[in-house]
Amino acid sequence: MENLVKRHKELFGVDPIFIGLFWDDTEKQFDGVSDAIDNGVPYDEYKMLSKSDQEAYDNGDLLF
Repeated sequence: MENLVKRHKELFGVDPIFIGLFWDDTEKQFDGVSDAIDNGVPYDEYKMLSKSDQEAYDNGDLLF
């Protein structure tokens, strides 16, 4: 995972954004970052949430 994060930062200029969405499944995180690199899109778990879930997360009402 460390190498993927490094590669992600080199490609996109930012670290992948982890909010805990897949805290219990590190393989899913690994695959997600790898897919993001392959697809040319930065990894951002926040953007995986619906708008209403983003709002709940922003308000501290949605925790993982």
